[in-house]
Amino acid sequence: MLDLDNTLADRAAAVAAWLDEFSVEHNLSPDDRTWILGLDNDGYSDRRQVFTAIKRRFDLDAPAEHLQATYQQRVVELAVLTDGAADCLRLMRRRVAGATEPLRQARLGRGGQPLGRLGRHREPQRRIDGLELDQGDLVTDDDVDPGVEQGLGPGG
Repeated sequence: MLDLDNTLADRAAAVAAWLDEFSVEHNLSPDDRTWILGLDNDGYSDRRQVFTAIKRRFDLDAPAEHLQATYQQRVVELAVLTDGAADCLRLMRRRVAGATEPLRQARLGRGGQPLGRLGRHREPQRRIDGLELDQGDLVTDDDVDPGVEQGLGPGG
């Protein structure tokens, strides 16, 4: 999941908390902090370029890739959900689960057995309720209960 506009988590607060830690660890000045925040451009700058520039400016021993990986992990740990974000995420989880349930049922077919054979039409169905099937999930009219095809559950 991506949060490009800070609606789920306050990215700026997480980055500021990381920068506090990073500044203490590397003895950075307030001007250095301002430079890093400008370089970051509220997350719009390329991460590799940001951490390559940080490594060079402060003559750090760690590779830029390590600095970036440590940053990414720490910012996630420091992130705090915004008001209502947890409710939004729970709603999205329920909707995704509801959308994938017909596919799960169709994959099991009648009797709970995984599908994989071709039915009377010899032409595999590649979509169920708008979801693309994997190559191994060959589903035909013989395999899927009509109730499941209509999203009604087993036995329709």
